[in-house]
Amino acid sequence: MGIPTSTMMKSLALLAVCATAAAAPDWLVGVAKQEMTGPFVSVPGMGYGNPSQIMGGLHLRLFARAFVVADPSDPTLRLAFVSQDNGMPSQAQKLEVTKRLLARFPDGRYTARNVAISGTHTHSGPSGFFQYGLFDLTSFGFTNQTFNAVVDGVVDAIAKADAKLSAGTISMVKGRLEAANINRSPSSYLENPAAERALYAADGDTDKMFVQLNFADAKSGKKLGLFNWFAVHPTSMNQTNFLVSGDHKGTAAQYIEQHMDPSALPGDEDFVAAFASTNLGDVSPNTAGPICKSGKDQGKACNVSTSTCTVLASVASLETTQSAAPCWSLGPGADMFDSTRIIAQKQANLSLALLSSPKAVLLKNDKPGKTLGWAHTFVDMSNHTLEDGVSTTCPPALGFAFAAGTTDGPGDFNFHQHAPLGQEPTPDFWYSVRDLLEAILCKAKKPTKANLYGCHAPKPVLLPTGFMDEPWAWHPNIVDVQLFRLGDFFIAPVPGEMTTMAGRRFRAAITAAASTEAMDPTVVVAGLSNLYTQYIATEEEYRVQVRIT
Repeated sequence: MGIPTSTMMKSLALLAVCATAAAAPDWLVGVAKQEMTGPFVSVPGMGYGNPSQIMGGLHLRLFARAFVVADPSDPTLRLAFVSQDNGMPSQAQKLEVTKRLLARFPDGRYTARNVAISGTHTHSGPSGFFQYGLFDLTSFGFTNQTFNAVVDGVVDAIAKADAKLSAGTISMVKGRLEAANINRSPSSYLENPAAERALYAADGDTDKMFVQLNFADAKSGKKLGLFNWFAVHPTSMNQTNFLVSGDHKGTAAQYIEQHMDPSALPGDEDFVAAFASTNLGDVSPNTAGPICKSGKDQGKACNVSTSTCTVLASVASLETTQSAAPCWSLGPGADMFDSTRIIAQKQANLSLALLSSPKAVLLKNDKPGKTLGWAHTFVDMSNHTLEDGVSTTCPPALGFAFAAGTTDGPGDFNFHQHAPLGQEPTPDFWYSVRDLLEAILCKAKKPTKANLYGCHAPKPVLLPTGFMDEPWAWHPNIVDVQLFRLGDFFIAPVPGEMTTMAGRRFRAAITAAASTEAMDPTVVVAGLSNLYTQYIATEEEYRVQVRIT
């Protein structure tokens, strides 16, 4: 018996609807890049805090690289992530970016909530784009040219990615990268509980995991771009460098973009490759390790605990303390340019392999309207009540250890890490300097043991930056807290530099929470995002600092 025509037509219509639904893309994606170099001659560098590092030329142009993802079921639901080739974004930059995006897109599709800006943390970018005094100190103030370059670069990159939105796929893949990073504070890492460290025995005191998102056109399969996260400081170009550069992450990005689009001039490639920062606070690319650069120990390995080249006398008298020679970490190459190339090539080689890896897993938008999203709030970190309902955070302040710098860029005045009680450099003198700065720069409110110094213990405070408000505020108190979701993949923008173990704890906490919503969540920390607050360490690492009363 034949099927009635009306029934057949209904069936065909139903099949057509089902076929259309089955072919619907999971995501709308767009990727783009925009130059944001700005001035590169006669501008101070940003990263080493060295006022004598005045840039005199160009090694690599700097770019903002953006991806935008929208939900096909509701294109107003979208997010934008930007990795930019500079030390870090400033809060002023994030605010101005969202202001200019609103002017360009009056429908309000981009706000502070769904836009994240992450700095690669190259230490060879220009400075002068912060509104806080601490970060403009060594750059001798604010530079409009630099500020507008970094703002325009991000805005244009997002706008270009938005204009390219089309049906696309996003796949996530992981790899391991060996011999590309070392821990530059290994003795602090060892303060973390042995049982916790044992959980990461395969990686040791640095993360070896390399996590990458691959973007492709849903119809043609054409590869559009990639964004990855791997923990290593972009300090291959050391503080003797006077050329603006994206360091090894910027180099790796340009290697791949030229490889994927060899006929294009640098900067004009369609393919976008971003090498973003993550929990790199205690991670160095200078894999040859810290070496004494002068003195009687020249050429020998530095003291691991103090990052100095002369072991200090084990007595309290300052007069018998020996002066420590500079201790610098060296890269794997013959010079900083060679080291930059080597570390960049290692990352680029793995990234290219992961771009075509059969192990890549497609991220699914299996709950349209729910599996793409974000959470965002502003938190006053100067007075935030913790989970116990009693303890609170306190205004920011920098300690003696901050002045010591790191083995990637040692500090001045003989400050050094893990100074024994009474052996930090002339504490009475530096406390006098601190008292003088308080009198001059802390106008609205004075720091005391009750409202600052006791809260920061055991850290000996050198600069009470949270109270310094002349001629303007010196340190941010209110910070962005943000989380992005793409299916089972989560990006956690963090406004600072997390150490290896701090990042591991942070990822574990988010993974545990996300497991109630996602079957197999993967979490990456996007370091140096939205603004900068300094380093973020575990309590055990923090308490290595000496209490001084």
